[in-house]
Amino acid sequence: MPVILLILILFVPSSAEAQRRNPEIDDCLLTYLKAARLDNVSILIRSTCKANYRKPNFLSKSEKAYNFCLLENLQGVESAFAADTIIRTCNRKHLRNSRYRS
Repeated sequence: MPVILLILILFVPSSAEAQRRNPEIDDCLLTYLKAARLDNVSILIRSTCKANYRKPNFLSKSEKAYNFCLLENLQGVESAFAADTIIRTCNRKHLRNSRYRS
């Protein structure tokens, strides 16, 4: 049993390794993080890039549209109030009938 566990640990890539191997996530991060001005916006951009490209088949069309709305509109935002307003506006625009609506 310990041998099987050791083999699994050695040969199954960790989630960090799997993330590094996804060039779409890397491209998204490089494109959208360079203009980030707030840490909380940077965190949201990182999670949005991961959501869009790690398991894109799990997202509905409206969720993908919401994510791209965030990516396109949060760049360069320098105010937490403005970031919150953008998040809420993208939510209303794209997730109107979704469980994620705020």
